[in-house]
Amino acid sequence: MPKFITPIDVTPDIGGWVDIELPRDSYPDCEDAAGVVIRIVNTGDEDQECMFRKNGSTDGRPFPVGPGNDQTLFIGVDCSVIFEVQIAEREGIAVFLEAYFPQSKAEFHDNAIDMSFAA
Repeated sequence: MPKFITPIDVTPDIGGWVDIELPRDSYPDCEDAAGVVIRIVNTGDEDQECMFRKNGSTDGRPFPVGPGNDQTLFIGVDCSVIFEVQIAEREGIAVFLEAYFPQSKAEFHDNAIDMSFAA
């Protein structure tokens, strides 16, 4: 079960991958986090594309968010409690950190597991 916190706006600037560190000063027990709960809100009139990954991952899968919609994701963090975010446009997009998973409650891989069928 995740530990819910007061939502924190962690919306990055547009461009490349941006490191987001959990707020250890406000939530000292998040030092033991394995992952986070992120909510993406699109208040704009167009689809927006966002990407999220555990720090150190090489994944780069786009995650579209439709206009007027919000989505919730679970993302892993590294041993420094950092995850990465990349957004294409900042207009109308907000990213909120809403909770974190203690290591005793969840495990996140660095990269997605290949689930394709063998030929």
